Formats: sequence, structure tokens, C-alpha cells
Amino acid sequence: MSYRLSVKPYQRRFCKPLQTHHGLWKVREGLLVSLQGAEGAVGWGEVAPIPWFGTETIVDAIAFLNHLPQVLSEADVFAVPETLPCCQFGLGSAWEMLHNPQSVADLAPVSLSALLPAGNTACEVWPMLWQKGHRTFKWKIGVGSIASELQVFIKLVDALPGC
Repeated sequence: MSYRLSVKPYQRRFCKPLQTHHGLWKVREGLLVSLQGAEGAVGWGEVAPIPWFGTETIVDAIAFLNHLPQVLSEADVFAVPETLPCCQFGLGSAWEMLHNPQSVADLAPVSLSALLPAGNTACEVWPMLWQKGHRTFKWKIGVGSIASELQVFIKLVDALPGC
């Protein structure tokens, strides 16, 4: 079976820039990939490398995907080099959605985690997010010293309602 490949780049500004150990992160960029089967069904995936994670860069991903033929075989979909894990994930996700749509449908409805800001501000923000219905939180660490972040973590754990 063959699949028509489509790649669409995107850039989205964060509503509030995210402070990371690597500096202020203002824009999320990536690629939406789709595979269309012969019968017209489409599967979608996302390739969104984060350079400081040590995987491929967005430039690497674009170069690789643009080098692929517009019509791929199944072997092409699964022949992505191990040095491009985000590309592997994006194409693999699109293939999975196309061939096993029920596996994607089983994920809905999805409860999203809320992102807490760095430092003590996390202790001020989590109650508002809790009121909005979030029960899972992500907290970016590695911004401050380990000692100060551990203090904030203990305050957060003590403040959050028990299960």
C-alpha cells in the first residue's frame, strides 16, 4: 500500500513565554504530517523537536521530510533513522491513526495537564487551575537552584489536595 505524504510547518506563540533552564521560550514550532491512504482516509502526526532535548532540530526534520518522496510505501514510513526520533514519532503516529482509528478514538475525552510556572509562582497559580478542573500538573524545573526548587516542590506537595 502507498501513502501520500503532506508536511505543513507551524509556529505558535505561547500566551505567556515559558522560562526554561535554556532561557525564555516564546514560540513553539513543529510540523504537522499527514499520510493519506489510497481509499482517502488520513492519519495525522506531529514532528516537534525541542533542540535542547538532544534530538533532531526542526531544520533536520524539515530536511529529512522534504527529501522523502510524496508517495511513501509502508517500508518508507518505518525507515526513519534512529537519529530522528521526532520524525519517527510523527510518521508513526500518522500511520497508526490511519490503520487503527479506534486506538485514537479510545483516547477521548482527554484530560489535559496544566503547566505551572517556575519558582514560587507555581504555589500561587495552582489553585486557580484546580478550580478550572485540572487534576494533573506539569512543572518546569531546572530554572532555579535545586535547593530553592526542592523547597517549592515541598510547598506544592503539601498544598495540593490528597487523593
